[in-house]
Amino acid sequence: MVSQNQNFESQYRQLRAIVQADAELMKMLQSVRECGLASWCIAAGAIRSRVWNTLHGQTIQPSQADVDVCFFEPDAAEQLEQQIRQSLGGRMPGVNWEVVNQAHAHRWNGLPACASLSAALASWPETAAAVGVWLDAAGQLQIIAPLGLEDLFALRVRRNPEFADALAYRRRVSEKNWLQQWPRLTQVDLRKSGGNALGLLRFGDVPATGFLHLVTDCLQAALAARTDGAGGRINRILLQLIALVAQSHALLFERGSGAGIVGGRR
Repeated sequence: MVSQNQNFESQYRQLRAIVQADAELMKMLQSVRECGLASWCIAAGAIRSRVWNTLHGQTIQPSQADVDVCFFEPDAAEQLEQQIRQSLGGRMPGVNWEVVNQAHAHRWNGLPACASLSAALASWPETAAAVGVWLDAAGQLQIIAPLGLEDLFALRVRRNPEFADALAYRRRVSEKNWLQQWPRLTQVDLRKSGGNALGLLRFGDVPATGFLHLVTDCLQAALAARTDGAGGRINRILLQLIALVAQSHALLFERGSGAGIVGGRR
């Protein structure tokens, strides 16, 4: 029997292979890396569509599709998004760059502020969209998948339980015409399936399904900082990791005291 961890590792390797085989996407990643952002990824449709195309045996990517560049800079000026968009447009002018500072997204999306890039992706409407890729300081491909990769590779369209507006989600899916473009997709109705109880258990500001991936992100960042010789940054990352583990421990015990972590937002 294949464990959940083994399944994730297999999907992780498969995603890396899909991305690395796409010369245009790798060039996009290199272009974003050259912008010098500390925490960033290319996510959403640019990744999801390539995986679903591969699983459907399709090789042509939509030429006019947006490429979502997500970064996390809480103290950045509003103008930074436009500056990055212009910089990327100069490097690859044929790409429809969509650049968003996820640290500021709560100002317009009606959701609570997030503490990290992983937490921001974990709040997105569909589970399969909450996947990003980036290049570290050594040029190695890294993956951010706070809700896992299972739905993406199982060709499932599922609403993230943390995205409360079910009507907006259904309207979004209808407008995107995903089921027509990728006929092997299946749409999961949380009302019929009873929802995802694990997805509703939260560690801090990320669902339990993404907690281990967030821990992995911290460890990868610490390793990258170590490679760069950035000792102070390693300490900050490790302190963040310790805080996450301590918070998860406290929340699990809080669940037993009737605090209501399972079943919705705290």
